[in-house]
Amino acid sequence: MRISAKARGLFAVFRALPGSEQVATGYAIEGLLRWLRRRRPRHLYEAGAGLGTLSAAILTTAPEDTTCFRCQIEERSAEYRALWERRLGPLVSATAIVRTADWIAPPHPFDFVIVDGPHGPYWKHLAPKATVFFEGNRVNERADLAAALGRGRRRVAWANWRPLDRSKGFWVAHLDPTRLESCRFALVRWRQWLLDRLVCPWTGRRPGWRRRDRGRG
Repeated sequence: MRISAKARGLFAVFRALPGSEQVATGYAIEGLLRWLRRRRPRHLYEAGAGLGTLSAAILTTAPEDTTCFRCQIEERSAEYRALWERRLGPLVSATAIVRTADWIAPPHPFDFVIVDGPHGPYWKHLAPKATVFFEGNRVNERADLAAALGRGRRRVAWANWRPLDRSKGFWVAHLDPTRLESCRFALVRWRQWLLDRLVCPWTGRRPGWRRRDRGRG
């Protein structure tokens, strides 16, 4: 997957900020841009917005009528906040909700979810054919969703996209897939498996390694 100038630009802006060690990679940003264009969500939930890298991707890509629920936006300029609120509604801290037993049910089921940190039980409010995007590896967060969907007996297709160097990329879970969609996700999984077998023995790194692990063997 080729990384666009837009994704590179967003990465450069946020990577230059203090505390950006955990910022989303350009590859993950590009993946999110493509999935947002593909799915064109109406009701979106973002968990763990952090510095706002993926939030900016939403802001510049999601359709004008998208509503965004429970974004964790902390320190932002007045101009950024005004732009976000004009496009996607009031900014609300997710942290306060996650740290309490209270979860406010959204006014509409989510058709697109971005998981990049602490989250509420969003799986209770997933629309048919919803898409869940996980930045990076997010092992525990994926396990939470898989367990919840298993209890609800909902069908889901999973796939992981990673760069050619096999560093971390992103995961996508697509609910209620058609047979064709399931086949497409299976093809992605097969391609990633094959690249792991070809590249990882040569580099000596495990699949999904983090860039900050570079040099640790």
